[in-house]
Amino acid sequence: MLFRNGSVILTSATISYQQNGTPEKRCEYYLKSIGFPVYGRVAEPKKSPFDYDKNTMLYVSATMPFPKYNRKEEYRKSSIPEIVKLLEVTDGKTLILFTSKADMEYVYKKLSNMHLPYKIYVQENNSSQAYVLEKFRNNVNSVILGTGTYWEGINIEGVSLSQVMIYKLPFPVPEPIISYKMSVAKNPVDDVAVPEMIIKLRQGVGRLIRSVSDKEIVSILDPRLSGRSKSGYIKRIFYSLPMKNITENIEEIRNFWNQITE
Repeated sequence: MLFRNGSVILTSATISYQQNGTPEKRCEYYLKSIGFPVYGRVAEPKKSPFDYDKNTMLYVSATMPFPKYNRKEEYRKSSIPEIVKLLEVTDGKTLILFTSKADMEYVYKKLSNMHLPYKIYVQENNSSQAYVLEKFRNNVNSVILGTGTYWEGINIEGVSLSQVMIYKLPFPVPEPIISYKMSVAKNPVDDVAVPEMIIKLRQGVGRLIRSVSDKEIVSILDPRLSGRSKSGYIKRIFYSLPMKNITENIEEIRNFWNQITE
């Protein structure tokens, strides 16, 4: 019914989930999901005005344990020293994104009890949400933890947000629409789970550079994206992200940050 009468324009920064190929290929997953009509047209994406090659770098942890269900506590415990080292790089100024509220609350409790030199904020489930974000903006060296809408619903320009940290790759959780898509897909992981994860990841990374003057880094704790992993979707993820400077060495990310903020 959506496309039956009149003209409809669909636009979003994350309709596509890959960087290469024709416009139709880049948006293939989304177009199939909505039943895009054969007479529709897909435009070339608008080129970003942001210089990702010069102003951003991606760090992927190669030391964290793989986040398997039976190693949940090991992953959580290992994440704390890794997070602290990364916070030291940018002197706070970090948004940490979670796929699980339980993980978020665990990390918040641990960081809050470590007497770090940064104020630690956490997403709240009430009307004071905007108030918490405003405190994060105004307290330049602070850290904020969030999940859910924080992947796509916040806009913080300037030095207050200099690092986006991804706690785990945001694979979709079982819910009716995703479950149905996977039930009719030839390859549920490659055809549904991975594209959904990549779109969500692009949304999270998109919290980072919000103006041409921003200089920032992305950190992904999940080692399924590292050289240790045999996952077949790694190249698809890297092709989908705007930054091409990638390292698994935390000293390289520290040197890069010091260089661009001299």
